[in-house]
Amino acid sequence: MNGIFASVNDHVTDQTFIDTGLTEGETYFYVVDAINSASQPSEDSNTASVALVFKTVFAATLDTNESGHKGDCLVQSIKGHDFADPTNPANLANETGTLLRLSIRGSTGGALQVDKIYVSQVAVPSAANPVPDAWDPASDLTLVASNVVLPAGTPKTLDAIAYVLDPTKDLLVAFDINNATGSGNLRFVAITGPVAYFRPATAQASAPDRSSDFVPTPDQLYLIEKIEVL
Repeated sequence: MNGIFASVNDHVTDQTFIDTGLTEGETYFYVVDAINSASQPSEDSNTASVALVFKTVFAATLDTNESGHKGDCLVQSIKGHDFADPTNPANLANETGTLLRLSIRGSTGGALQVDKIYVSQVAVPSAANPVPDAWDPASDLTLVASNVVLPAGTPKTLDAIAYVLDPTKDLLVAFDINNATGSGNLRFVAITGPVAYFRPATAQASAPDRSSDFVPTPDQLYLIEKIEVL
């Protein structure tokens, strides 16, 4: 460790703080000073360090184009970690973190525009939704990105978001596909385990209780090439 510490935030009253704008692959060192009611500072805390290296919890190679999904809502389900078969590539790896990063890819034959992308676990029964569908989100529903444009054949790694991944639970990634002509060009791969749910002409990625008439497409994975955590 070389150099002098620079202040990244002052007068933090929360018990957590997220430092943004860091460079992947670098190691960062932190100390904390406290201030009492008389504005007297404490000594520096012990030094904490973190290596900014994302861990892959899911990866797939998409190999088939599919068009005709403009205006659709797609909810992609990925199963949680399989402790009986821990190397199963169709399930989440047993890794967790407080940041999540998603890499996606559209068709090689046409552009894709996605209005909203959300991530969540699968809903469990509650007073508000006593019988949830398999595509309904849990209360951890979190916005990943808005207005994502992918030219034909071009992958995109989205900015990391604050999200605590529980790898033991199934994960949902919901996409509201733009309804402009030529926007609904997807790419997928047939793989045992994941399930894609579609509903045409709707935007429900952000809905806490999605419509009950989504159509399941078993053993197909759409758009998602990689999920990473830190």
